Amino acid sequence: MNKLIISLFFIIAISIDAAFPITHVYLTRMYFKQFPRYTQEEQRLFYIGTLFPDIRYFDKCERSETHFDSVTLKEVLEESNPFIAGMKFHSYVDIVREELVVKENIYDRFKNDPHYHTHLKAIEDEILSESGQYADISYMLGDILPDELNTGVPDSVIRKWHQALAFLFIASPSKALQVAALSGKGFIDLTPEEIQEWSKTLKKEAQEEDMQLWIKKLAAHFHDLFIEHNLNILRG
Repeated sequence: MNKLIISLFFIIAISIDAAFPITHVYLTRMYFKQFPRYTQEEQRLFYIGTLFPDIRYFDKCERSETHFDSVTLKEVLEESNPFIAGMKFHSYVDIVREELVVKENIYDRFKNDPHYHTHLKAIEDEILSESGQYADISYMLGDILPDELNTGVPDSVIRKWHQALAFLFIASPSKALQVAALSGKGFIDLTPEEIQEWSKTLKKEAQEEDMQLWIKKLAAHFHDLFIEHNLNILRG
C-alpha cells in the first residue's frame, strides 16, 4: 500500500496544471449544487469520471487519451454520459485553476521551492480534506465501472488506482505523506528527506492565512463561474 500511496500522491504532480483528487471532488460537489440534474447513481458515475483521467500515470497512456486540451462548462453540461461529463469537468477544473493560480501570482510564495506545483496542490488538498468528509467517495470506488474498462485501461490498473484513491479519501494528504515516509524511499524528484519533511509541515502550512485565503478565492472563482453560466441561461 505504501507504494500505491506514494504513486498516487506524487505522480499526479507530473501534470503541472492538474489539481489533486480532493480538490476535484470538492469542486464537483459545488458543481452539483448549482447544476442539480443528476440522479444519485449518475452522480457516482460523474465522480468516478472526474477522478479517472490521472490514472494515465499508472497505465502510461498518453494524456490525450484521458484529458481534453480545451473544454468549456457548457460542454460539460451538454455531455449526456455522466462518466464522460466527469472526465470533461476534470479537464475544465485543471484549466481554470491553473489560469487563476497564474493570475493571482500564487506560485510566488513557493519561488524558492523546486517542487512548487506539487507543494501548492498538496496544501490545497490538505485544507479541503479538513473542510469536509469524503468517506462516501471511498465507498463509490468499491466497484469498477464499465466506462472505465471501455477506455482500454487494464482491470488490474484500475483496481490499484481505486485502492489508492480510497485510502486518500478516508485519510488526508498529510497522513498519506506520513505513511509514504515510512518507506524511507524517494519518489520521482523528491528525496526521502523531502517526503519526511513534508509529512511534518504540510498540516501547519495548510493553516496559514495566505493559503486559507487562496482556497477561499479558488472556491469563490468556480462558484462565480457556475452562477454566471446560470444567469446567462436565464437572460437567454
